[in-house]
Amino acid sequence: MEKFGEIESVKTVSDLNSPVSGKITAVNKAVADDLEILHKSPFQEGWLIKVKLKGKAPASLLGVDQYDKLVAETA
Repeated sequence: MEKFGEIESVKTVSDLNSPVSGKITAVNKAVADDLEILHKSPFQEGWLIKVKLKGKAPASLLGVDQYDKLVAETA
């Protein structure tokens, strides 16, 4: 849960925390120049960082299908 960035809205600034441990291997600088990428292509071009995991991914991380189901249930 180490901070790797910040996200800013009209009223507040919040930390972005990584749910995994490892080494950052890439940073998507294009997103910093054009935040609209996050809305247009969140799963292809809108990635923020790439991480080489230290050990196994936590079991608590959701896969795409699990995440979609959770969002659908809470909408």
